[in-house]
Amino acid sequence: IGCQFGSFSLTFLSDSKTKQVYAFDGGDTPYLALTQIKMLNKLHNLHVFNFLIGNQNKKIECYQEELQSLAIKGNDVKNMFSIDMLCNLYNIEPDVIKIDIEGAEFLALSGAQQTIIENKPIIFIEIHPKFLNHYNNTIDDIISFVDSINYKIIDLNQQEVTDYKNTLQQETTDSNRTVWIPK
Repeated sequence: IGCQFGSFSLTFLSDSKTKQVYAFDGGDTPYLALTQIKMLNKLHNLHVFNFLIGNQNKKIECYQEELQSLAIKGNDVKNMFSIDMLCNLYNIEPDVIKIDIEGAEFLALSGAQQTIIENKPIIFIEIHPKFLNHYNNTIDDIISFVDSINYKIIDLNQQEVTDYKNTLQQETTDSNRTVWIPK
């Protein structure tokens, strides 16, 4: 979710012929670039989609620029779909989910709650605490979500984060990267 040019998607896929990767990005340029990579490399198990991921299944006004599309009111209209709906539609049972969507993380998570509870995927996530308010969300929304799905948080040094709220509040950069693992 927020696949950009596919660095994570291609890494997860590796040279496997059996894994299936579903890559989502609302930006037109990243979608076209990853689609070209897919075609040139004959990656039949890489599925690339050009729409926003969130908590709704409808067209929304969004902000579009060259490298990304954001789910905030702007100069474009794009489709937004929830992971729950897409997993039901395509019969996807994810074992890994990666999310990096510039502050819209809670929208994607809340639209994936059923899928996460049922499949218990490992979640690689980049939370943008300073951008959450652009989507009318807060750090408390993220903390409540983590509590509701019964996951533990691991930092990039493989240490458990025991006070995730404080960690997000104290973040000095624009984002915080962690791995969420079912308890």
